[in-house]
Amino acid sequence: MKKIIVLFLLYIVQTNHIVNCQEIDKKLDSLIEVWNDKSNEDTARFIAINDFIWTYRNIDADSCFHFIDLMFNEASLKNNDKFIARSWSLRGTLCRVKRNEKNALIYYQKSAEIYSKYGALEGVATTNNNIALLYQSNGMNDEALNIFIENKNIALNMDNKGLLEVSLLNIGQTYFNKNQYDSALIYLDQAIVLCDELKTDMYVKHKFWGFLFKGHIFNNQKNKAQAIKTYEKCIIIAHSLNDLDGLSSVYSSLGSLFFEYRDYELSLQNYLKAQKFQKELSGHTNQMTLYMIYKNYKNLNQSLMALENIDKYLSVKDSVEGMKSNNELLKLKLDKEFTLLQEIDSMKYANEIVLSQAEIESGKQRRNGLIIIVVIVLLSLVFLYSQFNKTRKQKSVIESKQKEIKDSISYAKKIQDAIMTSAIYIEDVIPKSFIFFQPKDVVSGDFYWVYKSSNNEIFIAVADCTGHGVPGAFMSMIGNSLLNEIIIEKKIENPAEVLNSLRKQIIKSLKQNDEESETKDGMDMSLCKYNPKTKKVEFAGAYNSLIHVSEDELKAIKGDSQPVSVHYAKSKSFTKKEIKVKKGDMLYLSSDGFQDQFGGLKDKKYMALRFKNFLKKISINTSQEQLSLLKDEFDNWKGDSEQIDDVCVMGIRIT
Repeated sequence: MKKIIVLFLLYIVQTNHIVNCQEIDKKLDSLIEVWNDKSNEDTARFIAINDFIWTYRNIDADSCFHFIDLMFNEASLKNNDKFIARSWSLRGTLCRVKRNEKNALIYYQKSAEIYSKYGALEGVATTNNNIALLYQSNGMNDEALNIFIENKNIALNMDNKGLLEVSLLNIGQTYFNKNQYDSALIYLDQAIVLCDELKTDMYVKHKFWGFLFKGHIFNNQKNKAQAIKTYEKCIIIAHSLNDLDGLSSVYSSLGSLFFEYRDYELSLQNYLKAQKFQKELSGHTNQMTLYMIYKNYKNLNQSLMALENIDKYLSVKDSVEGMKSNNELLKLKLDKEFTLLQEIDSMKYANEIVLSQAEIESGKQRRNGLIIIVVIVLLSLVFLYSQFNKTRKQKSVIESKQKEIKDSISYAKKIQDAIMTSAIYIEDVIPKSFIFFQPKDVVSGDFYWVYKSSNNEIFIAVADCTGHGVPGAFMSMIGNSLLNEIIIEKKIENPAEVLNSLRKQIIKSLKQNDEESETKDGMDMSLCKYNPKTKKVEFAGAYNSLIHVSEDELKAIKGDSQPVSVHYAKSKSFTKKEIKVKKGDMLYLSSDGFQDQFGGLKDKKYMALRFKNFLKKISINTSQEQLSLLKDEFDNWKGDSEQIDDVCVMGIRIT
């Protein structure tokens, strides 16, 4: 569903048509010809360069900045405020393509300011729409909603039905994001009515999105029949437009719906249709579709087909990760080449200055000067050659040591992965669960642990050890080992008593004899014991909480304000808390890495409240969708910032 929303946001900015590479090249060539021919009208030339940038932005965003400079300079020369403003707006869009959202916001605001100065209300509305979409993608739905409502009022004052329809559609989609479904349906229905009046292909496409979001709402409200009926309307519209991307989206949505209702045969049929249109569109199937096809075959006990599709899924996953790696290597190579060229240019320039000065001097001075230069150059070359040999030897030693360290850490990761509970065991014990596990370094100070006892009670733990990287990994291995000893071997099953015993063992193992000890290493932890038969959950926490979402209501069950180690204050016995759960509820255990991550437009912490609200929002999705949404949310928030801590979030659907 997240993919659908993202595609919709991009679509509202500009309607994209699927064309083949030759048609794109032809279009780009013709647009540049119009721009370069100065006998053409100014407006025609500006429109041509604008369309060129818009078409080329997803092919080579960096090169597009050069063409924006051409547009801006000529528009400034001719005092054309409209295209000066448009050039700032395009800069914002390119920054969004490059995921530099802070600069994107600055450029959009600059564009809106210029449009406003010369009274171009439509330009103001369009640019404000881009700002609102930027806010929306960063979870700032209230700020986005205010702008969309302002755009709606501008459209009414201008009697601009096109702008009004887009504003209504955006308002409806924002209410959908806020889970305010009644309000969302009102605005989506109004947008669909306007689409019928406007009739062009663009508005028929908007009608498709209106019905698609209505389908999602009915699905989230568990109104299966109405959701299917609405998705079928989307299929009819998408076929009329030959919209392969739309057909892929709606069949994926139907596949997800039937999977949620455990109708794996129908789910599989719809995901296979989605796969067909994805292949027609781009030549390959996306990762999520392959994964869901695998899950359906697995649930239908068609082992060979399941195996074939998980192989394809892993192949695509590895390919995508490889492409990312290659892109980074290529960027590094280009950066180095550019730096080298700069150095050569600067040397060239310096030589030109020396030669021009030498021409002014007499023949004798010129000869002496050149001799001195040659001597200096020769001495420099000798010195540089000596330094180069020394550096090469040092580099060889450093690279050898780095390889040893990397190999050791990689092996440590294999050991840590082997010690932690396997994904296969977790899927068997708690099938509708997910784990978002993203270490800051190769090895992690966060760890998760799952165990099903002989009386079918399930123990679930997420822990955050002191530090990260290698020191944190050592603590995580100690914690994992002690949980095995306390719960499995000693059969201590009260979560509070488990934490008490774990604390004693850590203090003993690390020789933390008293509260004055210099060593304060330990861990924060959330520990649950769940009885599937009685639907009772027992919880104890060291700083960390348990989050329980039931029927759109979120409760945070707080742990004790002390770690599993020696504490500065006097340690107290951990307390056990009990809650009742029911089918469909979600439980979340996590470390603090996600909520402490810096990023967003203002480079601030994500914060606990935003984290809880996001979990509540995605709790209606399937486990795999929640995992995907969490990854996207974390990556989008972090942006170019450095990851500051290990991240571990576990979600469990009560069945």
